[in-house]
Amino acid sequence: MQSDNPYIRQIGARQLIGWSTTVGIATPVAMDSAQKMTGITKEMYNAYKDRFAAEYEKASDLMPVTQQKEDRSWKASNLSYLIPYADVRAPFLAFTQRMRQGKDTDQDGLDLFQKSLGAFVDRATKFFMDPSIAAETAFELIPKNNIYRNKNGGVIADSKNDPDWFSKVLYHVYRKVTPTTIRSAEEIGQAIGQDLSKSAIKRDLFDTVLKVFTGFSVTKQDPYTSMRFKLGKYSGDLSNARGAFTRDINNATKLQRDARLIANGVEAETIATEYDKLQSNNYRVLSEVYKDVQALRTLNFTEAEIRELLRGRRALSNKDVNMVMIGIFNPENLPNFKKDSALRNTIKNINRELGTEYTVDNFVNRTKLFDIKNSYTSVPLGLSEEERKQYLRTLPRTKGEEIVKPKVEEQKKLFQDQRKNKVNLEPQSNIKPAAPFLPDPQIANMFAANINPTTGLTQTESALLSPEEQIIAKRLRT
Repeated sequence: MQSDNPYIRQIGARQLIGWSTTVGIATPVAMDSAQKMTGITKEMYNAYKDRFAAEYEKASDLMPVTQQKEDRSWKASNLSYLIPYADVRAPFLAFTQRMRQGKDTDQDGLDLFQKSLGAFVDRATKFFMDPSIAAETAFELIPKNNIYRNKNGGVIADSKNDPDWFSKVLYHVYRKVTPTTIRSAEEIGQAIGQDLSKSAIKRDLFDTVLKVFTGFSVTKQDPYTSMRFKLGKYSGDLSNARGAFTRDINNATKLQRDARLIANGVEAETIATEYDKLQSNNYRVLSEVYKDVQALRTLNFTEAEIRELLRGRRALSNKDVNMVMIGIFNPENLPNFKKDSALRNTIKNINRELGTEYTVDNFVNRTKLFDIKNSYTSVPLGLSEEERKQYLRTLPRTKGEEIVKPKVEEQKKLFQDQRKNKVNLEPQSNIKPAAPFLPDPQIANMFAANINPTTGLTQTESALLSPEEQIIAKRLRT
């Protein structure tokens, strides 16, 4: 555009007009039109993209091409594969998507901005910093503790426990380095044979053929499956939080520090501090689960479907599920220091080494633990750490029933309304189907009285029908 040559300026102007039209007009118009035609609203689109879309899809425009099905899924096309300027837009989309997604639990505004800026830089440098396919495959072929993993951390094979680990590794290499043409033919064959993937997903033959021959890719957007995977991650996070608590309260170094405090007439603090940290970690994880529950409601999942989904992977206890459904935190119970617990054994070792006679009661302030648990009781999910402190400072410590009961009643009413609507939409079983046609008995008897028993025909049929037609008439009557 700044060239002195008018022809070069014309080329630049055309490119600028093409970029502006494609990015600023064509893409938003296509997205809005698709959303209106399919019924996938902007709220549903944003809820899916924020909470359930894969990471590689978050910086893309996922144009819906079908309506939402009974399993709450729909199909969409990634416009990034069709727009020539997609790679230029991707860093900006990654930044705005992360900012619009909002803060995670216990995340401040500065951290959110840093995460968004990191997403921008990562997307902008991805094509220059990522290793080649050959190098990436070579790294994946280096086992760690007899386990081969892909670039995302997924297990390819376990050479110690899988009897066919070598064939799994070879097939993984084949899929990575095989030309696209051969892979496309294999995908069509899998679609024809209705083969399922490891995640029990079946390829659609029409979509596969359309993708191979036209380049127009259509993928299934399935929040149900995505939520199942996320529940596995949440289960691991909760397990890690409990594991960290167990390790820290059995750390002899920390307990020895407490022993010195006790010797100076000061209360021990390790177990109370770690118990408070456990509650905070659990609150953070369950708050993310609650955000997913809210997104599922936006995506037209019923309360019964959400509850069944949360219980399906056994990631949460029944009480956790009930409390998450109403948006209230269920604090962790007080640890039970049994006679043969690890903490008692650690204290015995401390006594043996230091020549002391400490007991569990010296290290555990049960009153303080009760106070910590009570401070987390009936706290709404989704608050940041500062908001949680502000909530506890400004609101009186009312009984849990006064906070939980209205939410339980509200959810119960919502469940009943959804169940009533479902019953109204289903066909009524007490409506009798229409009776099949049956001839009037009197008319049938009248025709039977006019039939000649010798010929099996009426007088009119004998007079007007040909011999072949008379044979057909007798067959029809019998």
